[in-house]
Amino acid sequence: MSFKNDPIVRCKDCRAYINPFVRWVENGQKWICPFCGDINKTEAYYYSTIESDGYRTDHDERPEFSCGTVDFIANHEYMNRPPMHPIFLFAFDVSKPAIQSGYLALACSTIKSAIEQELLPGMKDERTKIAFITYNDSVQFYNLKPTLKSPQMLVMTDPENVFLPQPEDLLVDLKDSMDLVLNLLDNMPNYFVNAQTPESCFISALQCANNVIKHWGGKMVFFQVSHMILRNPKLQPANVGNPPKPGTQRIDLLQASNNFFKNTGIELAHGQVSFDLFSFAWGQKKLYKNIRTFADISAHSSGNMYYYPEFSDRQHGLKFTNELYTNLVRKHAWEAVFRIRLS
Repeated sequence: MSFKNDPIVRCKDCRAYINPFVRWVENGQKWICPFCGDINKTEAYYYSTIESDGYRTDHDERPEFSCGTVDFIANHEYMNRPPMHPIFLFAFDVSKPAIQSGYLALACSTIKSAIEQELLPGMKDERTKIAFITYNDSVQFYNLKPTLKSPQMLVMTDPENVFLPQPEDLLVDLKDSMDLVLNLLDNMPNYFVNAQTPESCFISALQCANNVIKHWGGKMVFFQVSHMILRNPKLQPANVGNPPKPGTQRIDLLQASNNFFKNTGIELAHGQVSFDLFSFAWGQKKLYKNIRTFADISAHSSGNMYYYPEFSDRQHGLKFTNELYTNLVRKHAWEAVFRIRLS
């Protein structure tokens, strides 16, 4: 249900929403809240006369007077800024273990399929914006400006000094740069076929991605395989990258080892950014990933985390592509609708 640009009717005292249990007085000019008993004035845009049985004349036309659950379309009153374009930023781990795992080709083909079928939110209205980042021991950006004949790779070789080369061309309208985007997804696995870096600068890539879309908000989708290069003093290998010591209590394994990812998730949420992480353990069966700690960034930014232990593209490829496809095309995460249950 939509109130368009008018405020959704609520009690001025307890803020309860309009519902079937309110009582109308003074021929509908006022109503009594069933929760706190406060008397509220009926605004002119919501006024209707009352029939002899005590119901409004438009009772049957308004679902909030007869339904136990009602969906209200949130208007400007519930927004801290105007609605933004659906924005996607994809960041791919392209270190040597990541390339050898085979995930990159699967991810690129799945994203391409969703784009070609126009299933990303906003594509029907030609509003979707998109950006791509890859990372190993450096961070690679991609200039997808529509006037170019092919995607242009821009490399940030020093992960310690994060900056954005040509920031105005990294986030582009998908409609205008469609050919370049599809070209990039077709060829990205070939760009790094000879990758030799065993680790990746995940933290630097995350900071770069945030700088690209933080002024607009949107959805980050990260793919991470190899060990992270941990130069941040808040992230020590002892509590992030190394297995727990023998004798560690189970309760300790269910708690985050530090608050870095939690704080990062909260920061992203303040910028209207959600973070989805696809994490793969590949190659070394003893490879340890502190999933509980990493999960905080998704949990605190309304995102999702997917983990594939001992990943094999043949064994887990279908599961991975299905979960990625579903993650991209679902619409409920982009619809500004909230539900009020009356019982």
